[in-house]
Amino acid sequence: MAAERADSPVLQAAARWDLCGVWLHEGELGSAKNMARRALDDLEPHLAGADDVVRALWGAMHLRAAVAWSRLWDRTEAEAHLAAAREVAAGLPDDGNVFQTQFNAVNAGIHSVEISLELGHPRDVMSKAELVDVARIASGERQSHF
Repeated sequence: MAAERADSPVLQAAARWDLCGVWLHEGELGSAKNMARRALDDLEPHLAGADDVVRALWGAMHLRAAVAWSRLWDRTEAEAHLAAAREVAAGLPDDGNVFQTQFNAVNAGIHSVEISLELGHPRDVMSKAELVDVARIASGERQSHF
């Protein structure tokens, strides 16, 4: 509510990122997917000339969407969102942590492993996991998630 009242696309995206996380943990995949889509749609007009905060939130929302779609067994959508997130992460600092999202290249790699697991591709899980240097992420939570 506060983010909506502030009329700030950045604060709204950060709040929506948190909501998506809650819904993913609760198994409310439709709600998570729809909120991620809404956040991406609302952020898109602000991407031209955007700073790292906007781009990081854009990428983090793509990761949330990728997880939701992977749990819905939609490989095409999941991989499209993952690819978008990885593209954004490549242009951001390796230690990025905008609004506690830990959005950076390592986190995108961790999510690529999760998405392969959710989609039921164990060989991809193993090959992708070998590429993640989990020690490079400054988050014990993400390291244990991995």
